[in-house]
Amino acid sequence: MPTAVAHPCDKTSLAGALDAGRSGLIQPILVGPAGKIREVAEASGMDLGRAEIVDTPHSHGSAARAVDLIRAGRAEMLMKGSLHSDELLAAVVARDIGLRTGRRISHAFVMDVPDTGPRLAVDYFVYRVVKEVGAMAAALGGIDGLVFTAGIGEKSVEVRRRVCEGCSWLGVEIDEEANRGGGPRISKPMSKVSAWVVPTNEELMIARHTGLLLNLI
Repeated sequence: MPTAVAHPCDKTSLAGALDAGRSGLIQPILVGPAGKIREVAEASGMDLGRAEIVDTPHSHGSAARAVDLIRAGRAEMLMKGSLHSDELLAAVVARDIGLRTGRRISHAFVMDVPDTGPRLAVDYFVYRVVKEVGAMAAALGGIDGLVFTAGIGEKSVEVRRRVCEGCSWLGVEIDEEANRGGGPRISKPMSKVSAWVVPTNEELMIARHTGLLLNLI
């Protein structure tokens, strides 16, 4: 199946496209800066073989051109390379030149990471929490406190520790003993940003809000 691979400009994405091609799963059309694609292939010892390269100036151009190939019928499937998901999806959902249909559009990641078990899920969860805290802190110009609550926040000593360590640049200094004890305060007294464990009852709050909406309270 002819597949437009948008911006395969790192070792992982280029190898994935070429491996899929050799396995007969796709017929890769490599859409991106031709010089960069060839440079990555040479540095990684990869043989581009007869793979077609469609030259573009940058990642935004790669996304737009890959979508163009689908619209023109030269490709039947779109594959993400080393560009950001929002770049690719912006081209896909563009009103007049994208790939909009009457159906919902989403995307998914498929990862093959042997022998990790649930550890990968915890690692990714912590990464996302730290990332979101950082984004909110940047928007707010800093934070005064970090609160852990609900099931994971109240019960996972490890997650609290790792999140606090990931947010240390904000001024969070975790108190290991207090964290193991469950708080309520789990940051050191001199920590610039305090960290707390605050119990919640989500089911009760849902019931209360439902009651208010139904005029039962």
